[in-house]
Amino acid sequence: MALLQGGDTFEAYARFAPDPHCTYDIHTSADEQIAPTMVEAKQARARNGAPLDIVYLGRATAMKGPFDWIETLQRLHQDGVPFRATWIGDGPDLPAIRERVAALGLGASVELPGFEDRRELLLARLKQSDLLLFCHKTPESARCLIEALVCGCPIVGYDSAYPRDLVARQGGGVFAPQNDVAALAAQVVRLHRDRATLAELIGQAAASGTLYNEDTVYAHRAELMKRA
Repeated sequence: MALLQGGDTFEAYARFAPDPHCTYDIHTSADEQIAPTMVEAKQARARNGAPLDIVYLGRATAMKGPFDWIETLQRLHQDGVPFRATWIGDGPDLPAIRERVAALGLGASVELPGFEDRRELLLARLKQSDLLLFCHKTPESARCLIEALVCGCPIVGYDSAYPRDLVARQGGGVFAPQNDVAALAAQVVRLHRDRATLAELIGQAAASGTLYNEDTVYAHRAELMKRA
């Protein structure tokens, strides 16, 4: 039996095991799930047409696609989409990212605060955000996507098996082809213009998030090992 972390890993290695299973290594608990009242407040804010609140949590390094992320925001700015975007995380590319934001004149809309290790603040930031925008360049099972869903924050980014599988049952994600900044920006513009769909996506993300807590995931894993 093989316990394979996320959809990308499953696609790569399932063929080598007679009994493969897609599982998740997570660190979120049921009590960290966004409350229904907070979901409703987020949906109301989205429907009222407030500027998009966009976030990403992760290292500022090439595999995370930070310059695609900035270019996506630049396209939103050019299309007249009001937004506030925050990349929380440190890394080797952070100085260059800051320079790029300044060169594009996005400083009033983009925040790059650097490293933050207070988990409660990170989850709170996800719970207040309209979407987590990601541009991952390599196959990986990034935990921030699961944490976003737990916080009722839709995941919007480059398509691959991992994020697609996370939302396959309850929804809460919108994806664009790998490395296609124009298509990704177009998805965000669509959500800005169609606030009913954005509000629905927030509800779907929160529903997907209920699937990913330590008790549920490890009970599933224990049952698989018991059966084997």
